[in-house]
Amino acid sequence: MVLSAASEGFVLSDDYEGREQSLFKHYVLKQYLCILAMKTGMSGVQHLNYIDCFAGPWKSETENFSDTSPKIAITELLNARKALQERGKNVEMRFTFIEKDKAAYSNLEKVLSPFGAYDIESHNSEFTKTIPQIQAFIDRKSANNFTFFFIDPTGWTGFAMDDIKGLLRSNRGEVLINLMTKDITRFVAEEFTENSFSKLFGQDRIEHIRSQAKTLSGREREDFVVEEYCNSLREFAGYDYVASAVIANPEQQRNHFHLIYGTRNPIGLEKFGEITDKLMEQQKVGRALVKDKKENQEIDGSLQSCLFSSLERAEFNGDGGYIDELRGYYHSIGKAKIREKLVQAGSILYDDLFAFALQLPMISHKTLKAFLAEWKKGEDLDYCGFADGQRVPKIRENNKVLWLRN
Repeated sequence: MVLSAASEGFVLSDDYEGREQSLFKHYVLKQYLCILAMKTGMSGVQHLNYIDCFAGPWKSETENFSDTSPKIAITELLNARKALQERGKNVEMRFTFIEKDKAAYSNLEKVLSPFGAYDIESHNSEFTKTIPQIQAFIDRKSANNFTFFFIDPTGWTGFAMDDIKGLLRSNRGEVLINLMTKDITRFVAEEFTENSFSKLFGQDRIEHIRSQAKTLSGREREDFVVEEYCNSLREFAGYDYVASAVIANPEQQRNHFHLIYGTRNPIGLEKFGEITDKLMEQQKVGRALVKDKKENQEIDGSLQSCLFSSLERAEFNGDGGYIDELRGYYHSIGKAKIREKLVQAGSILYDDLFAFALQLPMISHKTLKAFLAEWKKGEDLDYCGFADGQRVPKIRENNKVLWLRN
């Protein structure tokens, strides 16, 4: 059975039953790969490399593995290649997949077998042991290339910061990492995890992280863990912008993991924020649909009955309400931090405010603009450096934001 909320663009398939969090993760991957391919392709990139460092595939419920990240990535990027060709751009899509588990690797070979005409490598090995081969693969088409790394482990080991920082820092590209915050938050302050977490965050930072984590609990500890991992990725891997997206447990009032995104391009940061906004709406509807299914409600597949049941629950019965609570919580914190930044600066380049704000949890460009519009209406701030007829601030236009109140 497939449950859908058509106006929200969301489909809940039986293929993801019991692992709906993977559906939300794959939603982000699909959306971003399409945007990335079109943006880089239209800008003149000739070789787009996709590196899946923990490829699996795991727990597929389809014959063609369409519910796994390797198949999703190949499908999306080859579709983007066709769209680019129609626009006169010839971009080669290249792939490397790494998986150490022999049974999973056997399935990976089945995923890849129909795509023999493309430049695809696979390795039945550990990710970090394969870094020299990954770099050699990238270097074979080094002229005007761009590389997207997808790091999606089943735990928090196997991608030590000291091992991967050189690969990430030395290549033009971006990264998306699945950070298993549910487990990391639980164990980060425990003595027996010190070695594994020092590898995860980087040796130079773990003492501070563990000591501070001991003083925190619940959401505050989780937020701290995410923030510190983002800081490690900036410091060691050299990304100018690092943002996160939360994937909630589909049935419980807690989070499952975070997707950590690193880029050196402010446009990438903006696009990731847009996807994060949409992701929260998808999760709100999806959680309600999961509960509908659990309670065996009669849903005839029509827009009216499905949407009424799902969205009503989201508002009143506490399913999607958790998503609204999360969003309200982070918007409130983000708004206060942005205001504090403006008060302290007095005058700030909009590019700098943009970069600061969009790296905060659940703050997109749309959300930032809403905060600024509210303060502008209240005469708390003003702008300068606008072109004739310009009404809202823009990045890369030397616009400034002026805070007017003490």
